[in-house]
Amino acid sequence: MTSAMTRSDYDEMAARYDEGRALPLDRLEGWRRALAGVLSTGDSARIVDVGSGTGLWAMAFATWFGARVVGVEPSAGMRHQAAEKRPHPRVAYVAGRGDAIPLAGDSCSAAWLSTVVHHFRDPEAAALELRRVLHPDAPVLIREGFTGRTDGIPWLRYFPEALAITEQLWPTVDDVVAAFAPAGFRFEALEPVAQITARNRHEYADLVRVRADSTLVQLTDPEFSAGMERLEHDAAGPSGDEPVISTLDLLVLR
Repeated sequence: MTSAMTRSDYDEMAARYDEGRALPLDRLEGWRRALAGVLSTGDSARIVDVGSGTGLWAMAFATWFGARVVGVEPSAGMRHQAAEKRPHPRVAYVAGRGDAIPLAGDSCSAAWLSTVVHHFRDPEAAALELRRVLHPDAPVLIREGFTGRTDGIPWLRYFPEALAITEQLWPTVDDVVAAFAPAGFRFEALEPVAQITARNRHEYADLVRVRADSTLVQLTDPEFSAGMERLEHDAAGPSGDEPVISTLDLLVLR
């Protein structure tokens, strides 16, 4: 689970991140349903959101489940955006990393890792740190695009060069399970979860054009332009008005 690929500058990306990635909560209803069965709710729930970015998921958990959430994010730019755009009395945004979480031991009822595992430089160390801060038997909930399971990610159809990047950067399910095993975590479930990413391909093209994805920023400008031309061609075609559905996996470890 290591890579020589260039890592993204999220401080640089922070100001435009929501423009390309944030979605209304009603489009994430599939995730609410999938998570409702594995999360405790209300005041007893304290979720650590590792790699919380601009706070979309922290806000979702506080809104959906009444949970207290600590968003742990290394990028000062991302934390600034989260505090400005998504303040909430049940949410705190703090500096930290997956392998350095500024919380007391045995203090959280669940951990949420959304498209962050592939950024870990030392996933085994992150797993040990999560084991420290979680209650016994608390779940680690990993939302991720896994190598070998990317058919549900629409933009990969338009940017074929990006697939080679994902195969270097993104782990397989087995990679993650193996990395977390020494810390005592075991596989519990794997479920593909769909979301409405855009109401149509025109809207989807506007989102992708922002280039607020850590894989797309590694394409050359000509590669990115060619992919946008393919996407815009589809947007102008017969299927252009259809909703764009994206699917990522929910991996549950406990």
